[in-house]
Amino acid sequence: MKRKIVLCVSFAFCLTGCDELIQKTKQQPSPEPASSVPKQESPSPPEEKRFVFPMKSSPFPEASVALDSISGKLCKTYPWADSSQFPKGLPLCSELSATSEASCTGSAKSYRGFTYSFNGTKWLKGSEAWKYNEKSKGMDPLSEDQYDPLNLFTKAEKAKMALKEEQIRVIAKQFGVTYAEAWEDAKAQGYIVPPQH
Repeated sequence: MKRKIVLCVSFAFCLTGCDELIQKTKQQPSPEPASSVPKQESPSPPEEKRFVFPMKSSPFPEASVALDSISGKLCKTYPWADSSQFPKGLPLCSELSATSEASCTGSAKSYRGFTYSFNGTKWLKGSEAWKYNEKSKGMDPLSEDQYDPLNLFTKAEKAKMALKEEQIRVIAKQFGVTYAEAWEDAKAQGYIVPPQH
């Protein structure tokens, strides 16, 4: 009998405790319902640069090679002669960049004072492009260096680099200009250019 009374009393306390718990839950504000609008995702990190310099470029001279993060190929950052000391046949980074232009639809460049946009097949000439000239306090036609797209070299380094006629012809064809116009721009960028015929 005592055991039944103890069980009944325990059961009553348990029910009383549950009632109090229910009352407290009703009094507390319910959490805000989940919004049907999805939360904005944090902005994605900026795209990595395509060409990456290795930590140690030996046996190559410093900054003479880079890794193309898209193709996974090692490439020359400028045209240097193959040597028995180095692996032969490395492509120029600028050539790798040109071969993957189909994936660069919508890209834009400035060349010889005009903007160019890539439509997936070819570069289309657009509006005029200008840059401010500190010396003259005026505006000059903007022309990005097509032979150093990564801006790796100083003017002094460019002055020691000789471009080949084929390199200039590739740029002339790319932008639909004459060889003479592309030659003039290459010279203005500070490179050693081959004599004009």
